[in-house]
Amino acid sequence: AELALNEMDFELNGDFNYKDSLKNMKLNYKAKNLDIESVLSLLPEKHKARINDYKSTGEFFANGNLDYSATRPFSINSKFGINGATIEYIPKNTKLTNVVVAGELHINKDKTSLDLSDIKATLNGENFSGKFFMENFNDPFIDVTSNGTFNLQNVYAFWPIDTLQKLEGVLKIDGRVK
Repeated sequence: AELALNEMDFELNGDFNYKDSLKNMKLNYKAKNLDIESVLSLLPEKHKARINDYKSTGEFFANGNLDYSATRPFSINSKFGINGATIEYIPKNTKLTNVVVAGELHINKDKTSLDLSDIKATLNGENFSGKFFMENFNDPFIDVTSNGTFNLQNVYAFWPIDTLQKLEGVLKIDGRVK
């Protein structure tokens, strides 16, 4: 089957059993021709105000499967990412370009993990890259790798923090934290 939601197209296949409530469901999905703005439109209203000052172009992708039964824990396995995106903070005309993210999400009764194995972007000409891995969401183990040079004024211009009046300096990072 195909599903359209907020200008996003999904290919779906699987089955479900519904009798007064959802008894079980096995669903495979593949998102087609997603854009970042459509995906962000699904955020709760309280978060939308913050993102209204941003515009973006680029491709978002997601595919995976969901397995649910009322008698056992659900599971989800998903691959997702962003290819070649540009995100602009409109009030300051500050751009994050060449955005690439490749990720996987796994949730089942034995394991929970989020793996962002490839993160790359350029903020006003400054490149950065990294990786992020977290497993066991109830008692997290986190592994972060980051490399880049950040002019903190550019970071603040792209993502203002209302409790700060000024942020300046240069942050160089090439490290890993576990």
